[in-house]
Amino acid sequence: QIVYDKTFGYHTYAKEKAVDHQSVYDLASLTKAAATTLGVMRLYETGQVDLAERLKDYLPVYQKTGLRYLRIRHLLSHHTGLQANLPIAHWLRQDDLFQSTPSEQYPLAVSNDFYLKEGVRETLLSEVKKVRTARRQFFRYSDVNFILLQQVVEQVSGSPMDDFLRTEFYAPLGLQRLRFRPGKVLPYADIAPTEHDRRWRKQVVQGEVHDESAALLGGVAGHAGLFSNARDLAVLFQMLINDGTYAGDQYFQPETVDQFTKRNGYNYRAYGFDRLAGHSKSLRYYGASMNTFGHTGFTGTCVWADPEEDLIFIFLSNRVHPNKYNQKLQKLGLRERIHKIIYQSLGSFEEEV
Repeated sequence: QIVYDKTFGYHTYAKEKAVDHQSVYDLASLTKAAATTLGVMRLYETGQVDLAERLKDYLPVYQKTGLRYLRIRHLLSHHTGLQANLPIAHWLRQDDLFQSTPSEQYPLAVSNDFYLKEGVRETLLSEVKKVRTARRQFFRYSDVNFILLQQVVEQVSGSPMDDFLRTEFYAPLGLQRLRFRPGKVLPYADIAPTEHDRRWRKQVVQGEVHDESAALLGGVAGHAGLFSNARDLAVLFQMLINDGTYAGDQYFQPETVDQFTKRNGYNYRAYGFDRLAGHSKSLRYYGASMNTFGHTGFTGTCVWADPEEDLIFIFLSNRVHPNKYNQKLQKLGLRERIHKIIYQSLGSFEEEV
């Protein structure tokens, strides 16, 4: 039951387009939980991926690199010590990577008028082999972990990750707004713009992913690229706190959901999901359970699902507009303050007769 569902403000400070329930937001790192982790969960449940196996068992291309020893569970837990981001600084100095119309040299549509140069994605992925591994594994939050996991999902499933997820989850759940590369299929007026990128893309980023690495990977990446409105995200996470079922259909066994959402054994996080227990002691004081799981996103988004209270809190914004240095959301502490009010309000809801 949706208890509270409200939109505020406009897509930009020009106040030309008001936010509504159809408005789609760049989820940034929420992609790790709402996309890549779901893919690994499916392959784990079908016996095609073992969390204890090493990367080399699924991706022979890394056989001669230090990455080969990393276990799937290490990648899911960010317990690898890998660098935080892909090495893309030299890419950001190139001004011929994208163009507004398709051609033989620019075949991959990142959005409706944003096409990636041929070979960029493949070259960037090949450069992942150069990422250095730590002498000993330790916790460091890293996008590289999930770019590697995306490759595992695609190699084992035999499909691009976005196609695999759409077939297995998004389409059966009836999710029309939860998707990668929304600019290809949704009206731009429905997509909240993110940053006015003056340095690299020289335009307001709208319809294609804000994250530079994900853009270079064609808009579908293990760490970023997913877009959604609140209602589609609510369905996905309701399925998870329903122990893998939704509307009479079973997507996961309860044991699988438990395995991936409980503490991972290395740090405070779960397998692929973040855990609220590592972020906010004050929210636990207000009633949030230790088993609350979800994720946050750089663009100003979060989802937290509390299975003990059967409660899902979703907050979406384009806080990086007009630029990523906009700190208003953090300074106001809005996500946590609203979340506290929700816990304070539990038990006060009365259905209208």
